[in-house]
Amino acid sequence: MSTQRRAVTGMEAAASAAYALSDVAAIFPITPASHMAEKVESWAAAGRENFFGHPVVVKEMQSEKGVAGTLHGCLAGGALATTMTASQGLMLMIPNMYKISGEMLPGVFHVTTRSLAAHALSIFGDHQDLMAVRATGVAMLGSASVQECQDLSWVAHLSAIEGSLPFVHFFDGFRTSDEVQTIDVIDPETMRPLVNWQAVSAFRHRAMDPEHPAIRGTAQNPDIYFQNREAPNAAYDALPAIVQKTMDALAGVCGRQYHLFDYVGAADAERVIVTMASSCETVEATVRALVDAGEKVGLVKVRLYRPFSAEYLLAALPATARVVCALDRTKEPGSLGEPLFLDVQAAVAAVRPNVRVIGGRYGLSSKEFTPAQAKAVFDTMAAPEPKTRFTVGINDDVTHLSLPVPAWEPTPSQPLTQAVFYGFGSDGTVSANKVAARIVSDAAGKFVQEYSWFDSKKSGGLTISYMRFGDAPVHEPWLITSADYLACHKDIYVKRGYPMLDRLRDGGTFVLNAPWTTVHELDTALPAKLRRAIAAKHADFYVIDAAKLAADEELGPRINMIMQTVFFRLTRVMDFDEAVQLLKENVATVYASKGADVVARDQQAIDKAADALVRIGYPKSWEHARDDGAAPSDYAAGTGTAPAVRLGSVPGEDAFIENVFRPLDELRGDELPVSALAPDGIVPPGSAACEKRCVAYEIPAWDATKCVECYECSLVCPHAAIRPYVATADELAGAPTAFATKPARLPQLAGMAFRIQVYPEDCVGCGSCADNCPAPGKALVMQPLASQLATQKENLAFAQANIALKDDRVPTDSVPGTQLQKPLLEFSGCCGGCGETPYVKLLTQLFGDRLIIANATGCSSIWGAYMPSMPYTVKPNGHGPAWGNSLFEDNGEFGYGIAKAVKVRRRHLTDLVKRAVGATGENAGTARAVSVGGNLSRPSAGSGTEQCASAVPVATLDGLKRAPAEDGAERSEESTGPVFSPATTALLSGWLAVADDSALAYGAGQAAQTALRAERHSLAPESPAADLADEILDYGEMFGAKSVWVVGGDGWAYDIGFGGLDEVLASGENINVLVLDTEGYSNTGGEMSKATELSSVSGFTLDGKPTPRKDLGRMMMQYGYVYVAQVCLGANMGQTIAALREAEAYDGPSIVIALCPCISWGIKGGMSTNLRVAREGVEAGYWPLFRFNPQQAAAGHDPLTVDYRAPDGHLDDFLNRQDRFTSLLARDPARARTLHSELSKDLAREYTELERTVKVYEPEA
Repeated sequence: MSTQRRAVTGMEAAASAAYALSDVAAIFPITPASHMAEKVESWAAAGRENFFGHPVVVKEMQSEKGVAGTLHGCLAGGALATTMTASQGLMLMIPNMYKISGEMLPGVFHVTTRSLAAHALSIFGDHQDLMAVRATGVAMLGSASVQECQDLSWVAHLSAIEGSLPFVHFFDGFRTSDEVQTIDVIDPETMRPLVNWQAVSAFRHRAMDPEHPAIRGTAQNPDIYFQNREAPNAAYDALPAIVQKTMDALAGVCGRQYHLFDYVGAADAERVIVTMASSCETVEATVRALVDAGEKVGLVKVRLYRPFSAEYLLAALPATARVVCALDRTKEPGSLGEPLFLDVQAAVAAVRPNVRVIGGRYGLSSKEFTPAQAKAVFDTMAAPEPKTRFTVGINDDVTHLSLPVPAWEPTPSQPLTQAVFYGFGSDGTVSANKVAARIVSDAAGKFVQEYSWFDSKKSGGLTISYMRFGDAPVHEPWLITSADYLACHKDIYVKRGYPMLDRLRDGGTFVLNAPWTTVHELDTALPAKLRRAIAAKHADFYVIDAAKLAADEELGPRINMIMQTVFFRLTRVMDFDEAVQLLKENVATVYASKGADVVARDQQAIDKAADALVRIGYPKSWEHARDDGAAPSDYAAGTGTAPAVRLGSVPGEDAFIENVFRPLDELRGDELPVSALAPDGIVPPGSAACEKRCVAYEIPAWDATKCVECYECSLVCPHAAIRPYVATADELAGAPTAFATKPARLPQLAGMAFRIQVYPEDCVGCGSCADNCPAPGKALVMQPLASQLATQKENLAFAQANIALKDDRVPTDSVPGTQLQKPLLEFSGCCGGCGETPYVKLLTQLFGDRLIIANATGCSSIWGAYMPSMPYTVKPNGHGPAWGNSLFEDNGEFGYGIAKAVKVRRRHLTDLVKRAVGATGENAGTARAVSVGGNLSRPSAGSGTEQCASAVPVATLDGLKRAPAEDGAERSEESTGPVFSPATTALLSGWLAVADDSALAYGAGQAAQTALRAERHSLAPESPAADLADEILDYGEMFGAKSVWVVGGDGWAYDIGFGGLDEVLASGENINVLVLDTEGYSNTGGEMSKATELSSVSGFTLDGKPTPRKDLGRMMMQYGYVYVAQVCLGANMGQTIAALREAEAYDGPSIVIALCPCISWGIKGGMSTNLRVAREGVEAGYWPLFRFNPQQAAAGHDPLTVDYRAPDGHLDDFLNRQDRFTSLLARDPARARTLHSELSKDLAREYTELERTVKVYEPEA
């Protein structure tokens, strides 16, 4: 048998069978399964034929619910169909899975298993999603490795056809789905004879067809439903044998034999673990080592989990087994045990009651599962009384379920070359490592394994890649702990205290990308702890200034090919010259679309890399190195800088920073015990200010002589890392020499000094501020971080310590007014140049201390709430945005529920206050006014608030009836007069009069509460008055008006959540929606959404989208009572601010749709130019700007304002600035020109229609 070896990911391996045996692939993007669907689409676009003689039809739906319905319809219509999904996506398919299995249809669901969102979302892998569908009737077949992903994918599809039942083919998300391994690739044609073509024909003839009509999906009564539900039992009983027969047939083709349950270990094993998916390989390595040491242990690998065959399990289990442990990668709170444990226990107890069965949980959310943990399980099984239920891999100091884990690792089964790379998100390290793995596999004939871990920052985060190379298949799905080669690709990591050298073997090679190339420089730059570790490991130490080399070749932050060349030079895993040639060929292929010049520069960098490498002969004194002064490993990126956030302003914040944030930030999160974390997952805000990542290569330098004081740099900064400071002369006393200022030009700031201050450790160097700067000659110029860091740290420290906010001087209806407010979204993990965060940051500056955000899952939920760095923060009084996330698909409804809760709670408070003042009904807020001392507006976050006297209405206090009950609020008996003193009553009445005024309600409420709290002490305990006072004070947080915003991307608003969004806006409820429109699924890789414009190339529309985008704004205008605005910050900042303010002020539903340039657009010139590109889009008519305000219509004015001019005719210039449009032009010019022409006509027509609509609404003369 001839085989071809290739290095592929688990998803690519599984896609081969899915493609060959499917007519249709219905898909929806979700991490990590999207790449499998993209592989299928790429094959279809290339014209690859399936077994039925045509390319697979790939259809992206609006949600996984839509996918499941489409899958059901395809199968019912006689087309073999498949999908690829995970986690919440799989949850949405559950109702249709019941239908598909109930109708005995042979669809296949490929599932890259992933955690479910419970107390928090996690994109990483476990079996929670898988176990949630085990009752649906689908068969479940699991793969433990990349090789098995290919092999068992064939088994799943073939068995589904023959058994006429649906299958879930599952494998561990990320650990297996994204791992690159060398496998023996099956030629699909060799599998064609294994297809049961009679079963295929029977399936197609069972399809819905008016030429042989039948009725399916009927409604049944109790008399027959039960019997009918039992009717398919025989099919399920027969399925295990069908699967085994298919496995046997597969072995005849490829030589690899699988069984439903495979046993490995001692023939006379007494202790046996039962597990499935990638943990099988870890346990198997442990078993082999322990058996070699004389222990009687074994492993049963579960392949077919549903139908669960006790017969086949017991046949695999050694007769000598006395203790069996089932390991589950899931958690079912409140159950007697996890699913696999209960299944194994039931199967074994019925036949072998003397065998003890125990169960444990491991590996949730891709928690590392190691051979040492597997040994810990075997150790506990050897105890006289083993734990019946346990966890392994964590420290459970609350319920004490965790097992102690020994310091143990098996000897590798073969000599391996092992390498670890600490990379920086967006520097290309991860992609380059996958390229290197394939090069070594394909060219050198080695077996490879590559696995990358990364944090959840959208870019600029930490990545760690692990590579193994051997002469036989690599079966070690755990992280490397003894690397031959260790590379740090970002110099700041050495100062963050990351325990990188812990993973280097003694005498291994350590390579550092840094500008310090002499021992003297390294003595100063490297923390003593790292120098000691280098010496203790006897590391062969090299330094290369890859960042400088990349800059010299104008490669930006992409150092990947440089560092990959160094890897090949130092490891010699293959011939170096050959590796260099293959790297160059890869560059030519990958960057061909960017032009020959880009390719040439990359190739020149490869040629220069080896010569730029410097070997460091460090002194023996490093063994005892000590730091002088502040240790470089001090917090805040090794700078000793105090956190910029005011700690303690939120309850529990200090403890969170010390006990959770710092260990996580230092990569010590696995050491945290259960007790360190809140059971409900709630965390305090503001921790992102403690990161101080220092990741920028360049930061903006401000030239006071050129600045026009427009404040725009602060507004457009995605990370809130550049801000205006306005100071009095007294505040400037003692300022550093470099603390330049200029006279403030705004009249409200007369006599003060103005400065733009960068936050040098928080800036990511995207350059948006500098590119957008409108000053002649540019007041902001990007300069190397090294040249600016010390000076700007000193300047920032002075500004923060000495200059108060001037947030009460300039109205927030202008750019300066908003930017003098503290941004309550700062230093997020968004991409450099992100188009989303400036809008949300602006939202917090407008409404932040009374803001509640319901956030859809997507980019904005990841950069907005990625543990442990919380970018949403608070004002000095501890007030700030309250943020929450439910799911992707239900965000509108989630926000609606929050708005309803706020309304109900405030209504209840209003009723209580009315009882207190003796006023009820519609007249409660009328009658007379009294002068009330004290500030009735929300206090500013600056240097304090002035006290003032305000005239507020006070109700007539007797003889009034209360209004009818609304929203479930309670109603009490008719009032009998004021309950409290006249002064307190007046203050409470004053609050009633302004309760819906966002500017006055908070202050009035504070004054009333202060008086009521003082009076409470004089009231008789447990008296009705005291009880009423207590109840009012218990609702104290509801005195201030709240601003509820539903925030999410276009994938949510246009697609998966559109039904809920429509319902919420149609409800008439006072709720606000902000759509961050990137025109695609940015969070999962830039796939098409209904916001994707005509002709754009993206995931699942490789030939250019053939239809226009959904016009969501004009659709919502049709209701007539919904406020609608479409905005673009880069084109019209004033209009954006006006729209947000108008939307919030409107007493009804509102939606603001904001254009957000995204890295997935492939903007030529980089994301620093995103505002320019967006502005060009508006000028070309690509993105209309308008506001539809029903309040204007009620006042007799035209409700629609068009805020942009007619298209300027330069659409092509705009399109040609972005890869998403030019890639089709390069590949299929004729189609591109046709689609671009259609787009131009559509945009012109849209402008005309908007102008016509304006005239429709014009009042009659």
